[in-house]
Amino acid sequence: MLFRRLPKRGFTSRSENLYQVVNVGALDKFAKGATISPDNLFDEGLIRKKEGLVKLLGDGKVEKAFHVKVHKATDSAVKKVEGASGTIEILKKA
Repeated sequence: MLFRRLPKRGFTSRSENLYQVVNVGALDKFAKGATISPDNLFDEGLIRKKEGLVKLLGDGKVEKAFHVKVHKATDSAVKKVEGASGTIEILKKA
C-alpha cells in the first residue's frame, strides 16, 4: 500500500516562553518580610527548574509582606502582594 503523508497545519513557534506558575497563596511558606526569588521557590519545591521563567498568579490570599522577584505577574497578584504591604520586582528574561 502507498501511504501519503498529510501536511502539518498551522505554525508552531520554536521560541515559546514557557513559564512556571506559582500562586500567591503558596507564598505562605516564607517568613514575613522575606525576599522571594526563583532560587528560593526552587528550594521550597514550588517550581521545577531553577533557571526557568516564573510567573506569579493571583490565586489565594496574602497576609504577610514579601519582596517577590519574578519574571511576570498578573494584575491580581500585584494587587494582593502590594495590598499586604509587599513589593514585586519584575526580572528581565535571560
